[in-house]
Amino acid sequence: MVGSMKILNWNVRGLGNSDKNLLIMNAICSTRPDIVCLQETKLDNIDYFKAAQFLPAGLRTFFFQPVSNTSVNNKQYLLTTVYAPYSPDQRPAFFQSLNLSAHTTTGPWIILGDFNMRFLLDLEFVLRKHCKEKLDCLISWQSMMWKRRTKLNRCKLGDENSRFFHATANCQFRRNTVKVLEKDDIR
Repeated sequence: MVGSMKILNWNVRGLGNSDKNLLIMNAICSTRPDIVCLQETKLDNIDYFKAAQFLPAGLRTFFFQPVSNTSVNNKQYLLTTVYAPYSPDQRPAFFQSLNLSAHTTTGPWIILGDFNMRFLLDLEFVLRKHCKEKLDCLISWQSMMWKRRTKLNRCKLGDENSRFFHATANCQFRRNTVKVLEKDDIR
């Protein structure tokens, strides 16, 4: 038995969009998973700066773990994420290789991912497209709301550094002014 743990597995379909990165970060923060598996990132490499766009601060020390034996709380298990082929012609070979892996694996095995097993009806395609458009609209609205809220707070509360800026500018102005001219001991 592996024990209790939360795993977030998400086929993100690319990490190039900043709004999507914010959505992923919010989902990770709200679910607080022990393990995060992101599929179809469409990135060759994820460095610290890219990770900072979609990972909360506590997870920025991430690492890439290829398929291997892993342990949590001294309990060994194998975690595999799959992205099955969409083509029906390629699925039998995929499931045959998965079946071979199952026979060689000992101990608990967690397998998750996108198995691409469901065929959508035309009505479901329309509904999915509508939901995606609605979600994109909500994400855009949320982003605009935060920008407006920030702007309103700055107008209402003032810039926190304005007092410091003006004090520094006045001090510099005083240093750059000529207070007294002297020539041959005459003022």
